[in-house]
Amino acid sequence: MKKILIQFSLVITLTLLVSCEFDDIGFNDNGNPNTLNQSSVEVTVTTSSSYSGESDKLPVQVTLGQTFNTDVDVEVEAVMKNGDYALGTVTITSGESSGTGTVTLPGDDGYNSGNFNGFADYCGVDATGIVLTEVVKGTHYNVNSTGFKINVLDKVPLKSDYDDLGLNILTDWQEQSNDLDVYVLTSSFSIAESATSGTRYEQDNFGVDEHPDGNYYLYIEHYGDAVPTAIRVMMRDPQEKLHIVELEYTQDDIDGGYILPGIINKSGKTFTYTPL
Repeated sequence: MKKILIQFSLVITLTLLVSCEFDDIGFNDNGNPNTLNQSSVEVTVTTSSSYSGESDKLPVQVTLGQTFNTDVDVEVEAVMKNGDYALGTVTITSGESSGTGTVTLPGDDGYNSGNFNGFADYCGVDATGIVLTEVVKGTHYNVNSTGFKINVLDKVPLKSDYDDLGLNILTDWQEQSNDLDVYVLTSSFSIAESATSGTRYEQDNFGVDEHPDGNYYLYIEHYGDAVPTAIRVMMRDPQEKLHIVELEYTQDDIDGGYILPGIINKSGKTFTYTPL
């Protein structure tokens, strides 16, 4: 983007910023907004996630209704029902119509839903503007965005500390009268990691440096009496991607005493979950 500096005069930075919420105006060479062509850009924002959480990095995909002969930065806004908001940027390469990125949701506001599925449709995500790397002279682009709403869970695992880098595993379940314990077992079924606190959540960090590469089993059992329940296992990998596994702990599982839902493969700092 070019900047023209005139000594002892006004500095003008020529940047095209458009918004679907504010009537921003981009100026052409003559600086006369009345001569600008108005053009509408269709923008669709989607996500692969079913849930998110406060301070969570939410993956988004942005699709434009047209292409440009220049890179385009799309501003994405996540707005909570309490009014808190956060911004992210997705860059779409010249000639392409879509791109991916993340927006980090606002932090903890001190309130919890107490529900297994969190606050329903608590966060709305939309595109609010686009910035072209090279300005199209004499044109102002208005964004027409189609976004989405997402449930916000009370708690999700965040990225583990650098000193204890690993797969951060957080398990929640719907029937809170149950006491579930969560283990990661080696291929020979010895215990590699365990979470047996007896609280609402069971959480454990499967450290990168603590365990050799290979396959491990995710193992969940109940302590005391239990009833069938939905289970959600959330795993945050070192690359900050959140993997969510939805399970059902059935009466057959209760009668058998446990569930062995899948395999966690560790290869360096990369983790892959495969259901059994």
